Amino acid sequence: MSSDASLDSRKRVLELNMDMGLLNLVRPRRVTTPMLVLEGADAAWGRRPARETARAYHTEPEYFPHMGHNMMLEPGWQAIAERIDGWLAAQGL
Repeated sequence: MSSDASLDSRKRVLELNMDMGLLNLVRPRRVTTPMLVLEGADAAWGRRPARETARAYHTEPEYFPHMGHNMMLEPGWQAIAERIDGWLAAQGL
């Protein structure tokens, strides 16, 4: 990746974080579907963001031990995939 592309990518991530965090563009009250909130228990920023997200969507967060934020890219990702599949099945999806 060129340095210009890398800079553009980092800039876009910053913009998205500002949109969702600082500007608070997320509107949980408009979401009427069930929500599954998963996070790795070892995520660098701790459990607070997942707890707050889950609270906003009236659900409980679920934490996977020995996992960081990129759970689907880590060893043991199958457990996360199975949890998602089971949850979707329970929703009739």
